[in-house]
Amino acid sequence: MNTQSSGYSGASLAKKLGLTENCEVCALHAPNDYLELLAPIPSGVLFKVKPDSSTDIVHVFAEQKIPLHAELIALRSAIKTKGVI
Repeated sequence: MNTQSSGYSGASLAKKLGLTENCEVCALHAPNDYLELLAPIPSGVLFKVKPDSSTDIVHVFAEQKIPLHAELIALRSAIKTKGVI
């Protein structure tokens, strides 16, 4: 599978999703091939199991709206003030 670019822009999926060098990322409920889909990943990116006050980006994968809503509320206060979900 070609993971160098995603879509017509030619930018990698990692770049489209905001991953930059040395950022801290937490992926919740991610598919098994999540890291493969992001390749190439910028250097120094740290993937965390649980978000905390140093987390820059949270990618949340959900199938239902109600549990997602509750999770988003909790995440907003758990990550950096300027962090993104």
